[in-house]
Amino acid sequence: MITLILTTLVAQGAPCDEMVSTAELLGAIEVAENAWTMADAKGFQTAAESMDSLLPCVSDTLTRGTAGRIHRMHGMSRFLARDPDGEKSAFAAARWVQPGWKWPADLVPVGHPLLKHYVEADLGEPDLEVTLPPIEGQSMFDGRESLKRPTKWPTIHQHLSDDGGVLGTWFLSPSDPLPDYPRKNKPAPIDDEGGDKAGLRTPLLIGAGSGFVVSGVLYALAGASSKNYHGDDQRTVDEMDQLRRATNTRFWASMGFAGASTATTVSAFAVARW
Repeated sequence: MITLILTTLVAQGAPCDEMVSTAELLGAIEVAENAWTMADAKGFQTAAESMDSLLPCVSDTLTRGTAGRIHRMHGMSRFLARDPDGEKSAFAAARWVQPGWKWPADLVPVGHPLLKHYVEADLGEPDLEVTLPPIEGQSMFDGRESLKRPTKWPTIHQHLSDDGGVLGTWFLSPSDPLPDYPRKNKPAPIDDEGGDKAGLRTPLLIGAGSGFVVSGVLYALAGASSKNYHGDDQRTVDEMDQLRRATNTRFWASMGFAGASTATTVSAFAVARW
């Protein structure tokens, strides 16, 4: 318990002597995973504590995969500490961050109780709290630009500068307050879900609508040339060939625009989703 408190305090903002790269953070995780496979509980916990001490000092933005890996490490640590509530909370965070991730058999073999615990760590949909935007830069939670903080399980929060540099990294439990850095006093005017991706929805929908219009025009032209092809027996063979080629070209172009516009419409509603 003392170790957990100390590592939590470190992760919540103790000063760093120097910044470290994500590679160094991942190196500590790999050491812990190797100790786990060797059933070296002490070595695992030492490496996990090293990961916690490095986390607030990373100089890079974390990816979604790295965030999920950190949450899984916390779950494994809580498993060894026989803390089922802490284990379930950590694994719920990991599953939300990477819902399709599977344990490699060389890390956790088939039949290991950890696999069952991981599958059962389903806390339902996340409770997302919309936080105030920072005055400078961007806000990230679990490797994704967003103002929405999960409050049902732990989260890894990063504050970035306007040029993308890391101003701070914090591991937050559900009860922890947000770090004290300057924020605007009003919510963001638009839904930030998915970061900048949500802003792509309007131009995508405009493009899709234009595509459907072009598809309709081409289909009408294809119908007109088809009618001419079948409605005049006095045309020459060359004229009939031209009409047939025009009909086919316009028809398939119409289908192409319709298909592309349909895909764009789907993308417009999917692009801002988590």
